[in-house]
Amino acid sequence: MKKLAIGVSTLNDGILNLLNLRDKIPEIFEVIICHQIDNGINYDVNLGSVIYYKCFQKGLSKSRNELLKIASNNDIDYLIISDDDVTFLVDSLNELNDYVQNINTDENIWFRSVDDAMVLRKKYPVKEGVIDWKLFFSVASIELCLNVKAISKNRLFFDESFGLGTDIPSGEEPIFISDCSNNGIKTKYLPINISIHPIESSGSDMYESVDSFSDRLLVFCRMFGKFKGFLLYVVFCGKNFRKVNFSFLILIRKTFFKYRVLNDFI
Repeated sequence: MKKLAIGVSTLNDGILNLLNLRDKIPEIFEVIICHQIDNGINYDVNLGSVIYYKCFQKGLSKSRNELLKIASNNDIDYLIISDDDVTFLVDSLNELNDYVQNINTDENIWFRSVDDAMVLRKKYPVKEGVIDWKLFFSVASIELCLNVKAISKNRLFFDESFGLGTDIPSGEEPIFISDCSNNGIKTKYLPINISIHPIESSGSDMYESVDSFSDRLLVFCRMFGKFKGFLLYVVFCGKNFRKVNFSFLILIRKTFFKYRVLNDFI
Protein backbone atom coordinates (compact mmCIF):
# COMPACT_ATOMS: atom_id res chain seq x y z
CA MET A 1 0.00 0.00 0.00
CA LYS A 2 1.34 3.40 -0.97
CA LYS A 3 2.02 5.85 1.84
CA LEU A 4 0.78 9.44 1.59
CA ALA A 5 1.71 12.48 3.64
CA ILE A 6 0.79 16.13 3.90
CA GLY A 7 3.84 18.37 4.10
CA VAL A 8 3.26 21.81 5.62
CA SER A 9 5.55 24.82 5.35
CA THR A 10 5.26 27.41 8.12
CA LEU A 11 7.25 30.40 9.36
CA ASN A 12 7.67 31.61 12.94
CA ASP A 13 4.27 32.09 14.67
CA GLY A 14 2.54 30.28 11.80
CA ILE A 15 3.21 27.09 13.75
CA LEU A 16 0.43 28.15 16.13
CA ASN A 17 -2.07 27.60 13.31
CA LEU A 18 -1.11 23.93 13.21
CA LEU A 19 -1.63 22.86 16.82
CA ASN A 20 -4.73 20.80 15.95
CA LEU A 21 -3.82 19.86 12.38
CA ARG A 22 -3.22 16.18 13.15
CA ASP A 23 -6.80 15.83 14.44
CA LYS A 24 -8.20 17.15 11.15
CA ILE A 25 -6.33 14.77 8.82
CA PRO A 26 -7.27 11.13 8.17
CA GLU A 27 -4.98 8.71 10.00
CA ILE A 28 -3.86 7.10 6.73
CA PHE A 29 -1.95 10.32 5.99
CA GLU A 30 1.31 11.17 7.71
CA VAL A 31 1.80 14.85 8.59
CA ILE A 32 5.20 16.51 8.12
CA ILE A 33 5.84 20.09 9.25
CA CYS A 34 8.83 22.18 8.24
CA HIS A 35 8.99 25.10 10.69
CA GLN A 36 11.26 27.89 9.49
CA ILE A 37 12.38 30.21 12.28
CA ASP A 38 14.12 33.55 11.78
CA ASN A 39 12.94 35.54 14.82
CA GLY A 40 15.07 33.89 17.49
CA ILE A 41 12.09 32.47 19.40
CA ASN A 42 12.33 28.96 20.83
CA TYR A 43 8.90 27.50 20.07
CA ASP A 44 7.75 24.73 22.41
CA VAL A 45 4.58 23.31 20.87
CA ASN A 46 2.64 20.07 21.18
CA LEU A 47 1.67 19.01 17.66
CA GLY A 48 0.69 15.42 18.34
CA SER A 49 1.94 12.54 16.19
CA VAL A 50 3.52 14.53 13.36
CA ILE A 51 7.03 14.65 11.93
CA TYR A 52 8.32 18.05 13.02
CA TYR A 53 11.46 19.68 11.65
CA LYS A 54 12.95 23.06 12.54
CA CYS A 55 14.73 24.95 9.75
CA PHE A 56 16.80 28.09 10.23
CA GLN A 57 17.32 28.88 6.54
CA LYS A 58 14.97 31.17 4.65
CA GLY A 59 12.97 30.67 1.47
CA LEU A 60 9.76 28.81 0.70
CA SER A 61 11.49 26.61 -1.89
CA LYS A 62 13.99 25.62 0.80
CA SER A 63 11.07 24.52 2.97
CA ARG A 64 9.50 22.52 0.13
CA ASN A 65 12.81 20.75 -0.46
CA GLU A 66 13.16 19.88 3.22
CA LEU A 67 9.65 18.39 3.15
CA LEU A 68 10.56 16.28 0.11
CA LYS A 69 13.76 15.09 1.78
CA ILE A 70 11.97 14.17 5.01
CA ALA A 71 9.22 12.39 3.05
CA SER A 72 11.80 10.39 1.13
CA ASN A 73 13.64 9.44 4.33
CA ASN A 74 10.34 8.21 5.79
CA ASP A 75 9.47 6.05 2.77
CA ILE A 76 6.54 8.27 1.70
CA ASP A 77 5.25 7.61 -1.81
CA TYR A 78 3.19 10.76 -2.37
CA LEU A 79 3.43 14.16 -0.67
CA ILE A 80 0.73 16.83 -0.69
CA ILE A 81 2.32 20.28 -0.46
CA SER A 82 0.63 22.67 1.96
CA ASP A 83 0.92 25.89 3.98
CA ASP A 84 -0.19 26.79 7.49
CA ASP A 85 -3.34 28.58 6.26
CA VAL A 86 -4.62 25.64 4.19
CA THR A 87 -7.36 23.29 5.35
CA PHE A 88 -8.58 20.08 3.74
CA LEU A 89 -11.78 18.36 2.72
CA VAL A 90 -11.54 14.97 4.42
CA ASP A 91 -13.73 13.03 1.97
CA SER A 92 -11.64 14.38 -0.91
CA LEU A 93 -8.41 13.33 0.79
CA ASN A 94 -9.76 9.80 1.04
CA GLU A 95 -10.74 9.94 -2.63
CA LEU A 96 -7.23 11.05 -3.55
CA ASN A 97 -5.77 8.19 -1.52
CA ASP A 98 -7.96 5.70 -3.41
CA TYR A 99 -6.78 7.17 -6.70
CA VAL A 100 -3.10 7.05 -5.75
CA GLN A 101 -3.28 3.40 -4.75
CA ASN A 102 -4.05 2.54 -8.38
CA ILE A 103 -1.34 4.66 -10.04
CA ASN A 104 1.30 2.60 -11.83
CA THR A 105 3.16 5.39 -13.65
CA ASP A 106 5.54 8.13 -12.53
CA GLU A 107 3.26 11.14 -12.24
CA ASN A 108 2.53 14.09 -10.02
CA ILE A 109 -1.07 15.12 -9.40
CA TRP A 110 -2.53 18.62 -9.75
CA PHE A 111 -5.81 18.93 -7.85
CA ARG A 112 -8.27 21.77 -7.30
CA SER A 113 -8.45 24.23 -4.43
CA VAL A 114 -11.42 26.30 -3.27
CA ASP A 115 -11.75 29.48 -1.24
CA ASP A 116 -13.57 29.89 2.08
CA ALA A 117 -16.90 30.15 0.21
CA MET A 118 -16.18 26.79 -1.47
CA VAL A 119 -15.74 28.50 -4.85
CA LEU A 120 -12.90 27.37 -7.12
CA ARG A 121 -9.90 29.66 -6.62
CA LYS A 122 -9.35 30.02 -10.37
CA LYS A 123 -10.17 28.54 -13.73
CA TYR A 124 -9.11 24.91 -13.99
CA PRO A 125 -9.10 22.53 -16.98
CA VAL A 126 -12.37 20.83 -17.78
CA LYS A 127 -11.08 17.29 -18.20
CA GLU A 128 -8.70 15.01 -16.32
CA GLY A 129 -5.37 14.47 -18.03
CA VAL A 130 -1.65 15.17 -18.32
CA ILE A 131 -0.91 18.90 -18.68
CA ASP A 132 1.59 20.60 -20.99
CA TRP A 133 3.89 23.56 -20.34
CA LYS A 134 1.21 26.15 -21.11
CA LEU A 135 -0.61 25.07 -17.94
CA PHE A 136 2.50 24.81 -15.76
CA PHE A 137 2.05 28.48 -14.82
CA SER A 138 -1.47 27.82 -13.55
CA VAL A 139 -0.36 25.36 -10.89
CA ALA A 140 0.17 26.47 -7.29
CA SER A 141 2.40 24.36 -5.07
CA ILE A 142 -0.47 23.89 -2.58
CA GLU A 143 -2.39 22.12 -5.38
CA LEU A 144 0.27 19.47 -5.88
CA CYS A 145 0.56 15.87 -4.75
CA LEU A 146 4.11 14.86 -5.61
CA ASN A 147 5.52 11.46 -6.50
CA VAL A 148 8.29 11.45 -3.89
CA LYS A 149 10.11 8.32 -5.02
CA ALA A 150 10.27 9.33 -8.69
CA ILE A 151 11.43 12.83 -7.73
CA SER A 152 14.08 11.48 -5.35
CA LYS A 153 15.27 8.94 -7.92
CA ASN A 154 15.84 11.76 -10.42
CA ARG A 155 17.36 14.04 -7.76
CA LEU A 156 14.91 16.84 -8.47
CA PHE A 157 14.17 19.77 -6.18
CA PHE A 158 12.54 23.20 -6.11
CA ASP A 159 14.96 25.82 -7.41
CA GLU A 160 15.87 27.81 -4.29
CA SER A 161 16.65 30.92 -6.35
CA PHE A 162 12.90 31.32 -6.89
CA GLY A 163 9.90 31.60 -4.56
CA LEU A 164 8.92 33.63 -1.51
CA GLY A 165 11.90 34.67 0.58
CA THR A 166 14.15 35.20 -2.47
CA ASP A 167 14.75 38.04 -4.93
CA ILE A 168 12.40 36.28 -7.37
CA PRO A 169 9.31 35.64 -5.20
CA SER A 170 7.40 33.45 -7.67
CA GLY A 171 7.96 30.96 -10.47
CA GLU A 172 9.20 27.99 -8.47
CA GLU A 173 6.15 25.87 -9.31
CA PRO A 174 6.34 25.97 -13.13
CA ILE A 175 10.11 25.49 -12.99
CA PHE A 176 9.75 22.43 -10.77
CA ILE A 177 6.97 20.92 -12.88
CA SER A 178 9.03 21.56 -16.01
CA ASP A 179 12.08 19.86 -14.47
CA CYS A 180 9.89 16.89 -13.57
CA SER A 181 8.48 16.71 -17.10
CA ASN A 182 11.96 16.84 -18.61
CA ASN A 183 12.84 13.81 -16.48
CA GLY A 184 9.82 11.73 -17.46
CA ILE A 185 7.56 12.65 -14.51
CA LYS A 186 4.37 14.06 -15.96
CA THR A 187 1.85 16.13 -14.02
CA LYS A 188 -1.74 14.94 -14.28
CA TYR A 189 -4.73 17.15 -13.56
CA LEU A 190 -7.32 15.50 -11.34
CA PRO A 191 -10.62 17.42 -10.99
CA ILE A 192 -11.12 16.90 -7.25
CA ASN A 193 -11.56 19.74 -4.73
CA ILE A 194 -9.13 18.88 -1.96
CA SER A 195 -7.89 22.02 -0.18
CA ILE A 196 -9.34 25.31 1.05
CA HIS A 197 -7.23 28.44 0.77
CA PRO A 198 -7.71 32.21 0.25
CA ILE A 199 -7.41 33.56 -3.29
CA GLU A 200 -4.18 35.51 -2.73
CA SER A 201 -0.89 34.12 -4.04
CA SER A 202 2.69 35.36 -4.52
CA GLY A 203 2.02 35.99 -8.22
CA SER A 204 -1.18 37.99 -7.78
CA ASP A 205 0.53 41.41 -8.10
CA MET A 206 2.29 40.62 -11.39
CA TYR A 207 0.45 43.31 -13.34
CA GLU A 208 1.00 45.93 -10.63
CA SER A 209 4.76 45.51 -10.23
CA VAL A 210 7.30 45.81 -13.03
CA ASP A 211 9.66 43.60 -11.00
CA SER A 212 7.11 40.80 -10.74
CA PHE A 213 6.18 41.10 -14.40
CA SER A 214 9.76 41.11 -15.68
CA ASP A 215 10.67 38.20 -13.40
CA ARG A 216 8.82 36.07 -15.93
CA LEU A 217 11.87 36.50 -18.21
CA LEU A 218 14.04 34.70 -15.65
CA VAL A 219 11.44 31.97 -15.19
CA PHE A 220 11.06 31.36 -18.94
CA CYS A 221 14.81 31.25 -19.47
CA ARG A 222 15.31 28.92 -16.50
CA MET A 223 12.72 26.55 -18.01
CA PHE A 224 13.56 26.76 -21.72
CA GLY A 225 17.05 28.27 -22.07
CA LYS A 226 18.02 31.81 -23.05
CA PHE A 227 16.89 31.85 -26.68
CA LYS A 228 13.50 30.16 -26.44
CA GLY A 229 12.90 31.70 -23.02
CA PHE A 230 13.46 35.23 -24.34
CA LEU A 231 11.16 34.63 -27.32
CA LEU A 232 8.42 33.34 -25.01
CA TYR A 233 8.89 36.39 -22.79
CA VAL A 234 8.45 38.72 -25.79
CA VAL A 235 5.21 36.92 -26.68
CA PHE A 236 4.13 37.10 -23.04
CA CYS A 237 4.74 40.87 -22.97
CA GLY A 238 2.81 41.36 -26.19
CA LYS A 239 -0.20 39.47 -24.88
CA ASN A 240 -0.28 41.01 -21.40
CA PHE A 241 1.16 44.53 -21.55
CA ARG A 242 -2.27 46.20 -21.73
CA LYS A 243 -3.03 44.80 -18.27
CA VAL A 244 -0.07 46.43 -16.49
CA ASN A 245 0.11 49.66 -14.50
CA PHE A 246 3.57 50.81 -15.57
CA SER A 247 5.09 52.32 -18.70
CA PHE A 248 6.66 50.46 -21.61
CA LEU A 249 9.95 52.34 -21.08
CA ILE A 250 10.16 51.18 -17.46
CA LEU A 251 9.53 47.59 -18.59
CA ILE A 252 12.28 47.82 -21.24
CA ARG A 253 14.77 49.07 -18.67
CA LYS A 254 13.86 46.38 -16.17
CA THR A 255 13.94 43.66 -18.84
CA PHE A 256 17.43 44.76 -19.91
CA PHE A 257 18.61 44.57 -16.30
CA LYS A 258 17.08 41.11 -15.80
CA TYR A 259 18.65 39.84 -19.01
CA ARG A 260 22.08 40.93 -17.80
CA VAL A 261 21.79 38.80 -14.65
CA LEU A 262 20.33 35.73 -16.38
CA ASN A 263 23.41 33.62 -15.83
CA ASP A 264 22.84 33.80 -12.06
CA PHE A 265 19.57 31.90 -12.46
CA ILE A 266 19.96 29.40 -15.32
